[in-house]
Amino acid sequence: MAIGFEIHLIALSAGNDASFRRYEGAVKNIGGTPTLIGYTEFIVAEDVANMIRITITAVAGVALRVNVQDNSVTTGPINVSAFVRWTQVIF
Repeated sequence: MAIGFEIHLIALSAGNDASFRRYEGAVKNIGGTPTLIGYTEFIVAEDVANMIRITITAVAGVALRVNVQDNSVTTGPINVSAFVRWTQVIF
C-alpha cells in the first residue's frame, strides 16, 4: 500500500497570531512495515515564525500520524484545525 497525502493546518493563538501551513508527502506500508517516504512543508502565511511544531510519522496499524504542538513562547495557547486528504493505492 502507498498513500499520497496533503495536510492543511490552520492555527490561532490566544494572542491572535495565526499560521496556515500545507504539507504534501507519501507513506508506504510493505509487508506490515510502514515507512514515511518524505514530505514537503509550505508555510503559506504565519504571523510568528515557528509558532507550531509538527511531526509526521508512519505508524504500524495507523499508516500516518500527525502530531501538532504549541511551539510559541509569547503568543499563549494555540487552537489548531487540520484537514487531511489522501489517495491510496494497493498492489
